[in-house]
Amino acid sequence: MKYLLYLVLTITIFSNSVFGQSGNSVGTWIDYLPYKSTFKVVAAKNKVYAATPFSLVEIDKRDNSARRLSALNGLSEVGITALGYDKNTNTAIVGYDNGIFDLITESRIYSIQDIERANIAGDKRITNIQCNEQFAYLTTTFGIVQYDISRREVSETFRLNQDGDLAVFDVAFKGDTIFAATEEGLYKASLSDPNISYYIAWEKPSYDPDPNAEYEFVEIFQNKLILNIPSDKFAADSILIQSDTGWFSPEFLDESNFFDITAYPEELFLSRNGDVVIVDQNFQVKQTIFQYYTDQRAQPRAIVKDGENTHWIADNQQGVIKVSNLEGFDRYLLEGPPTNNANEFAFGNEQTYVASGATNRGLGNEYLREGVYFLSNRGDWSKYSYLDDDRLVNVFDYISLAVDPMDESHFYVGTIGSGILEFENQDLIDIYDNDNSLLKNVTGVDDSAGTDVRINGLDFDEQGNLWISNSITQFGVAVRTPDGEFRSFNLSEYLDAEASSGDIIATQSGYKWMLLPNKGKGILVFDDNGTPLQTQDDRAKILNSAGGNGGLPTTNVYSMEEDLEGRIWVGTDQGVVVFYSPGSVFEQGVNFDAQRIFVEVDGVTNYLLETEVVTTIAVDGANRKWFGTQSSGVFLMSEDGSEEIFHFTKENSPLISNEIVDIGVNPFNGEVMIATGEGVVAYKGTATEGDPLYQDVYAYPNPVSPGFTGNIAIKGLAPNSAVKITDINGNLVFDTYADGGQAIWNGKNMNGSPVPAGVYLVFASDSEGLEAAATKILINR
Repeated sequence: MKYLLYLVLTITIFSNSVFGQSGNSVGTWIDYLPYKSTFKVVAAKNKVYAATPFSLVEIDKRDNSARRLSALNGLSEVGITALGYDKNTNTAIVGYDNGIFDLITESRIYSIQDIERANIAGDKRITNIQCNEQFAYLTTTFGIVQYDISRREVSETFRLNQDGDLAVFDVAFKGDTIFAATEEGLYKASLSDPNISYYIAWEKPSYDPDPNAEYEFVEIFQNKLILNIPSDKFAADSILIQSDTGWFSPEFLDESNFFDITAYPEELFLSRNGDVVIVDQNFQVKQTIFQYYTDQRAQPRAIVKDGENTHWIADNQQGVIKVSNLEGFDRYLLEGPPTNNANEFAFGNEQTYVASGATNRGLGNEYLREGVYFLSNRGDWSKYSYLDDDRLVNVFDYISLAVDPMDESHFYVGTIGSGILEFENQDLIDIYDNDNSLLKNVTGVDDSAGTDVRINGLDFDEQGNLWISNSITQFGVAVRTPDGEFRSFNLSEYLDAEASSGDIIATQSGYKWMLLPNKGKGILVFDDNGTPLQTQDDRAKILNSAGGNGGLPTTNVYSMEEDLEGRIWVGTDQGVVVFYSPGSVFEQGVNFDAQRIFVEVDGVTNYLLETEVVTTIAVDGANRKWFGTQSSGVFLMSEDGSEEIFHFTKENSPLISNEIVDIGVNPFNGEVMIATGEGVVAYKGTATEGDPLYQDVYAYPNPVSPGFTGNIAIKGLAPNSAVKITDINGNLVFDTYADGGQAIWNGKNMNGSPVPAGVYLVFASDSEGLEAAATKILINR
């Protein structure tokens, strides 16, 4: 056996940064999906495609360029489960978990929805794709679909059992015989059998080594069948190779999990945890690739041969690896986050902070531990997790964030079970829990039993106090002062011992509003009277559906946000309501109840989003409201909520899922970050945070290149500035108002015609005419 440790020859890292992605002008979309974790790779004539669970890496072999392919720019879906290639038609085939598959040719992408639309009960996931002659064979959770690639039509559907629900994971071909690896052993049939669509044509061969086993792969090498029996993650897989006398498991394949088996006439490639094993015609190990060029162990998931001397590896951590002569390596790694999981965004220190955890419906753990990750305004990604710090090995579900307004490099992360993490410049400073602070374990867990401190919300007030939602305890609200002193407030009069608390916001009125989402309790409003370390002057109130006590349409509350005018917007399972007088909650005889908003759509007037579960609310620099829903995508509404500006769904936009987890608006560039159930995408919005003093006014792009047809953003303006654009002679070309601190010009005059090349002057003034600024834009044609 020969082990090769190779030195680095070349490393090619392709970065698609915030300012480097194509189509990144105002009104465009960006995907922030992980691209380093690839699991399948195919080599076409001019291109290589590698699949992640969410997208594809496309490499052009002619110029060694790499780009991302996702649901934003051509793919049908996000949940990729299979990838295949047909050499005869030079077509890559992408399969998804809902049965849809794409055909990628040199000129276009075809979305094929025959399986997804078929009247088939249950799961339709495509598990694998193999091509033979003119057909692609798509193995699915209900059988095998034979698809004619040239004709672009389904030829047959093979059902292998009487109920038509036998899951198939792989197929292989030997002459006229097709073999199928299924959840109930090995099956075979003759491709020329006219009854192959029916289960009666399929049989279990007598030589099946384990007729009741689930086989994940079937391959034919040197005229012999090779089978893989997968195990759970705590045990090893079993590789079985057919011989003249039966079956054997080769000794050189020590305990491991196998991810792919690929046979060529003279070599067999097995991708497993830690290496690629290359086996010769005599079933002897010819070579093992376990490291590419760094100290990081290889994590190959698949390998494909491309000509005589080139191989491509899909690696779980390092993107796509090009292997030349089995000794030289090039890496293709597109920039992106470490995971598709995102629960909450925060902004500061010229970057976006992302908490990557999640909670179940009872606000308990999902046991995700990808940590917190960061996107700088320049487009650089970084992370901090248990892989970077041993103190975080048993920390799960980072779900809430708060950035210190006094020092934006200083921030806190709330976790489910481990309390609060304090960071400075992306370095962990401390962990606060029941042992070293006044934070409380969940009810029923004694301090002597360890730590189960659940933090579902964090927010700073104007004095720099960190307010904390400490869930499933009657001490549901806590605070940490700028001096580092904790105080926990006994709210047993208002909170059930086992009730979960949700998000918390420190409002402009000085009150703290906290959601009580579990069991429909409504909202807790807490007033510390400006003395967080003194409790004798505190007061609290529960807001519910009773008139005069909140007037909520329902106490099933999901989200909450304060707008720029101090109004509190609340998302429920019956739409959105607004508290216009949140500072009057504790005043006697004052009606502070929530109000519903009427919206007219297509001539019909209804309450704002009254049929939607509103899971998240964000406010942009123009005080417009962004609403995320459980199943209907994203709504952008006017400042008062009465006018729908946009409704983005998976069906009508590049949004990758209609399930919205969180929305955050970057005040620096207006980018609207959207966390969905499938991953993060962003919309380049028009509204940024305004600067009343006009300290840094500029236009982007500037200069404007020939052929550019997008929008030009004028940034750094005072909120809602009046903006006038003239030519060099002072002739008015265009006028508008800023959304927050940013105005948008489409490069056209007021007649809708593109302006000619030249220098254009921009004049801006605030709403009171007290401050003004000017800048220039150069347009090339």
